[in-house]
Amino acid sequence: MEPFKYDSQKFTKINFTKKAQQLEVEVPVFIGEKYRIVFNTSGLPKPVSINIYTKDKEAKKREAIFTNKEVKAGETVLVFDAPRARKMYIDYDVPADSTASPTQKLSGCVAFMVGYK
Repeated sequence: MEPFKYDSQKFTKINFTKKAQQLEVEVPVFIGEKYRIVFNTSGLPKPVSINIYTKDKEAKKREAIFTNKEVKAGETVLVFDAPRARKMYIDYDVPADSTASPTQKLSGCVAFMVGYK
């Protein structure tokens, strides 16, 4: 996290189901500060797309500022230095699990830490 100072963290439990789903987490930030977000996806049994936007999923003019689509397969720690913004919205695009059954479901978690400078 250096040279950034630790600010907070969030753990999101993800349950894989037969339908694809999108989970959104709001990250409030202070205007004028520089932020770093560090993701750890090692607790996920399957890859999940992570996208960060400047507005929530209901907004018409939201701008994508990060995606993990270009990250190498198997990389579980992702670092993102955010531009200055009022809020950030992290969207987890969870793929459908064709093997899901009522008795046995895949689940895992993704964690991120936020630091400021």
